[in-house]
Amino acid sequence: MTSDKLPLDHLNTPDSDSKSATSAIYDEIDMRRPGLDSPKTRNSLPPGFATSGNLLVHMMGEGQIQNDNTTPEKGLVNILNQGRENLGPQSDSSFTNQELSKMVTPRNLTSSPFKAFEDLSALTEEPDKVPEGRHKSGCYVNNETYWIEAINNRIAKGDIDKDTLVISDTGHTPAIAYAMAQKFHSDIFMNLPAKQVTGITRKATEDQIQTFAQGIREGVGAGPRIGTSTLLGIDAHQDGPTAQSVLDKLPSAEKLKEMGIKKVFLCLESRDGSSSTHPYSSRGLPGIDSYLAKLKASGFNVVEGNCDMRPPEQFEMPT
Repeated sequence: MTSDKLPLDHLNTPDSDSKSATSAIYDEIDMRRPGLDSPKTRNSLPPGFATSGNLLVHMMGEGQIQNDNTTPEKGLVNILNQGRENLGPQSDSSFTNQELSKMVTPRNLTSSPFKAFEDLSALTEEPDKVPEGRHKSGCYVNNETYWIEAINNRIAKGDIDKDTLVISDTGHTPAIAYAMAQKFHSDIFMNLPAKQVTGITRKATEDQIQTFAQGIREGVGAGPRIGTSTLLGIDAHQDGPTAQSVLDKLPSAEKLKEMGIKKVFLCLESRDGSSSTHPYSSRGLPGIDSYLAKLKASGFNVVEGNCDMRPPEQFEMPT
């Protein structure tokens, strides 16, 4: 697509081959909504409906189509929205922080070039605590589900592929980690220092890990890592910047290339409604900016994109 905004009448122009166009929509639904019952979805599609599934999903993400049934197109959007609730873990676990920290500790941590980045002390400071979880706190559906969907979409579009280093500067790294682990069995590192991840941010982080840790562990353990897929997670809501000394120990552009990493994707919680990808530019993020600037100056492909696709009415929900 060449435009960020596309007119609604594109959806009402029948394609020359209605059957193939409808199949494209089915394929899009199957790819983006694994929780849906595909035969049921196929039977629910209005007769004669023919358009691009990619266009429909793009316009839904841009807020140009609302969730109602006044047109066949909007009816399909309603079907898609129903499937979002089936994304990701459908219940919380009940592990202690100590158990959770072990579950999300990366494999081969001691030999990893990203070892210096890993810090789970926000969990291990209170090892016997059993976090509530995002389902129990009421913050899962229409919150974490949007994050899983956004990462699945980024993967489907190729923004995040098997040789991408994803840096999550968001408050939802566990959801991102879950989606990447399911797809790529990725190496996952989190920088969650106890002195900086505090208060409501600490609770949200603990609750997310309670919900996603088991799925992350199962995804990572389901097979060897595909490509060089790696995730580094920083909590955007922490009280202080990530220590420069930690970022200075991260691999150089030359080392990343030796490892087989071909691109860096900075995942942002900007809430601007955009699903586009841009070359990286300084974001005023202490520490991380200097690291990414060094990579970019070395000719490394560094891009950024918003991954918070929650609609405006969800913006005031807890983090």
